[in-house]
Amino acid sequence: MSTANANDTAPGKWEAGLTPAMIAQVKVVGAPRWVGAGRIAFVQDHNGRADIYVTDADGGLPLLVTADRQSTPVFTGGFGSGYAVAPDGGTLVYTSPEDGKLYAVSTEGGKARRLTEGEGGHGSPHFSPDGTRIAFIADRKEATDIAVVGADGESWPQRVSRGSGVTIDP
Repeated sequence: MSTANANDTAPGKWEAGLTPAMIAQVKVVGAPRWVGAGRIAFVQDHNGRADIYVTDADGGLPLLVTADRQSTPVFTGGFGSGYAVAPDGGTLVYTSPEDGKLYAVSTEGGKARRLTEGEGGHGSPHFSPDGTRIAFIADRKEATDIAVVGADGESWPQRVSRGSGVTIDP
C-alpha cells in the first residue's frame, strides 16, 4: 500500500506533462468559408503561425495561399479576426498579425498584396456584394471606426463612422 497522500495524485495536482512547445505543435483548424465552385478556404494554426488554405470540398490536398505573409490565428476572437472571400471566389482578404494591415491574395496562391496603409490596425474585413470594396475596422489609439477601401487597394481608406463608441464588426 502506498504512503503517498491522496491529494498528490488528485486531478490537477500532478505536474503537467505538456510544455508550451508541445502545445504549439497542435494543429488547430477552423473558420471554413466557401470559395465558389466546390472549394473551401480554412485557417490552420500550427507551431505559432496561422495560414489560410483552399481545398476541394470533396477532399484532396489543401493549397497554402498565405505562404509569404501569415494570417490572424483562428481563435483570436478579437480585433483582426477573420478573413473574407470575394463574391467571385477569386480573392481572400485577411489581416496579417505582422503589421496589422489588410492583405489580398488569390485563392490560387501567390504573393499577397497590401491593401491598407496608415496608423493603427485594420481587421474584420467584409467584401461589398459586387466585390469592388472592402469594409473593415480601423483601430487607432484614439478611435475605432468602420472604414472602406477599394478591393484593388489603390484608394486611401475612407472612414464611414465617427464616434467614441466601440466598433465590433462592419
